[in-house]
Amino acid sequence: MRFRPEHSVSVRLTRAEALVVHDLLQRWESSDSTPGDAAEQRALWNLNAALEKTLTEPFNRDYAEYLEVAKRHLLE
Repeated sequence: MRFRPEHSVSVRLTRAEALVVHDLLQRWESSDSTPGDAAEQRALWNLNAALEKTLTEPFNRDYAEYLEVAKRHLLE
């Protein structure tokens, strides 16, 4: 079997998981401390861009509240 890097992969996340992961990636990008080498950073940036296309909460003025609800939900 040959590796085909151009093929897509789908990952299912709950809305809470997506919001928390988006926030984590956003903080990494903002602090210029994204871990890994250039390829790993690109993969994280691409993941965050995909999440931004799906999520509306980060653009809402109540974002902090949505994020806290998502975090609590994940810890239940």
